[in-house]
Amino acid sequence: MGRGCHYKEERDKTVEFALTLPVTRQKLITFKVLAMVINSIALLLVTWGAVLANATAYQTDSQFYSFVSLSMLALFMLQLIFLAVGVFLGCAVSHYKRAGSLAVSICWEPTSSPLSRLWIRTWIFCGS
Repeated sequence: MGRGCHYKEERDKTVEFALTLPVTRQKLITFKVLAMVINSIALLLVTWGAVLANATAYQTDSQFYSFVSLSMLALFMLQLIFLAVGVFLGCAVSHYKRAGSLAVSICWEPTSSPLSRLWIRTWIFCGS
């Protein structure tokens, strides 16, 4: 999402039009990032609502709700990390076509190494 906001305008050749408006580039990027953060919050609230709606069929206690709250906080932080990486690459990389593959490789690499896959398997199966 972060990489795409600037990438789409360069691909569609509309960035020149946006920069001719009486708005500074900094203000334009700031409002785009603010809109993406609002979209992330909306997605988080929908996810949170879906989890709580599906949990009504089960007997839940206060520990469950604190776990869901902590999970949603972690999800939001993860969304912001990916958003920051995407916005940085979308603005910093001069070739916008390379920004997509670079963003995927940066975000995917920590989970694709053999050591991290072993750690994930150990964590899932051993529960620690």
